[in-house]
Amino acid sequence: MTASHPARRRSFPWTSSRRCCERRSGRGGRCAERYAEQLFTVVDESRAELHFQSSWFEGFALDEVLRLLASFSVAQMMGHETFRSRLDSGNRLSLHELLYPVLQAYDSLMVRAHVELGGTDQRFNCLCGRDLQRSAGERPQVVVTVPLLAGPDGRKMSKSTGNHIPLSLPAPQVVGRVMSIPDALLPDYVRLATRWDRQRREGELRSLANGTRHPRDLKLSVAGEIAAGLHGEAAARSATQEFERVFASGGEPDDIPELAIAADSIGIVDLLLAAGLATSRSEARRLVGQGGVRLDDETVPDHEAVVDLAHGQQRLLRAGKRRFVRVCRTP
Repeated sequence: MTASHPARRRSFPWTSSRRCCERRSGRGGRCAERYAEQLFTVVDESRAELHFQSSWFEGFALDEVLRLLASFSVAQMMGHETFRSRLDSGNRLSLHELLYPVLQAYDSLMVRAHVELGGTDQRFNCLCGRDLQRSAGERPQVVVTVPLLAGPDGRKMSKSTGNHIPLSLPAPQVVGRVMSIPDALLPDYVRLATRWDRQRREGELRSLANGTRHPRDLKLSVAGEIAAGLHGEAAARSATQEFERVFASGGEPDDIPELAIAADSIGIVDLLLAAGLATSRSEARRLVGQGGVRLDDETVPDHEAVVDLAHGQQRLLRAGKRRFVRVCRTP
């Protein structure tokens, strides 16, 4: 993320964030719009500009590519720890991978970035932006890096691995995902994901360390704080209360989706897929095998089980601790 200094901005087409996304057709435009919607939950849209790289890279001629590449040396690229370690270990390092920090640096030059914010894994790329700005006679940007926040499974958050917490999630789901993080990650979430002042953060962590604050209680406070930052205090309060009622007291959510099946019976694997509680037959079978599927509060013992819907009553299907669907036969 870059911030342009007001006195140093250039004018580019489509600087209005909404129009910028709307002008892009196809999958790229839709993805950009989704990312923008999440970004503007924490960034003031009225003071933001959103640019597409195509504004400067579309029609980029070969001579321009060569001039850009000439701004960096191989020795500079080898300053990247990952590049160096792969080269030293004999692993393949493709030329196109070396282009990424160069292209990101050019972005900073084109928007005349005053500040660039990124994760610690982006430090090298951000510093390349400083180098390119300096060589072009521009004032180098200030680089601010922040530690990476691990996902609920302890790995680096990633949409591709499904361990992220999207900013667009409804408050109850935000609370549920934060509550699933291991206790060992709790200090990182207190430091990096709350708006609490330093005194409160340190006090909470001291209480956690000396045992006067139970990890679950602190985790619920952190989950509510994160949900409040995204959805407001009222929504966060409702979400934390529902979590306690459903998952601590064994109750059910207020709003359970319903699914109508046009048959008198259906196999449990097919039902889990139809209800969106599993993405594949193998995942559905695994859920059942692990004892994670309940029907009307009874554990489904076998993935060959058949669910009877002939008598018109609603059946409550539950997968894991947090996912519920009411199932009935189509009238």
